[in-house]
Amino acid sequence: MKYQLSDQGAEFLSIREEFRAFPYLDSAGVPTIGYGNTYYEDGKRVTLSDPPVSYGRALQLYKHIHKEFEIELNKLVKDVDLKPHQFDMLLSLIYNIGGGNLGSSTLLKLIKQDPNHPYITREFGKWVKAGGKASLGLARRRNMEAFIYVFGYDQIKTFNW
Repeated sequence: MKYQLSDQGAEFLSIREEFRAFPYLDSAGVPTIGYGNTYYEDGKRVTLSDPPVSYGRALQLYKHIHKEFEIELNKLVKDVDLKPHQFDMLLSLIYNIGGGNLGSSTLLKLIKQDPNHPYITREFGKWVKAGGKASLGLARRRNMEAFIYVFGYDQIKTFNW
């Protein structure tokens, strides 16, 4: 595997997803548990009747799922020279929208042309809907992802989140 989620990327993603022990409906109405997991290691979908998970179990699920997304994202960007923070932010995005959506997106086309294409930040901003409705939370997350994608982690302190 060419790229892996960095420690900073894993921290970013876990903060954005937040730990929830009990199953809940995410902003798109999908049953979710732990750190934004919609399914378990065996592929079984989360249901609202599932028992709560411990913090440790949620971390196991999170690590398993983000490894799957790493593999999928590496296939999508196999010929692209990305910086670690760029890969991290694409993984954060794919965690929400899935590989199929990223794979057919204008965002990925631009990244393949030039990973520093000036319209990339605009394309992040197109992925702000959950259940067909614009979400302020997703808009904020996409802004953070786009900012870090372009400027890296060192500049976070200068941005008022």
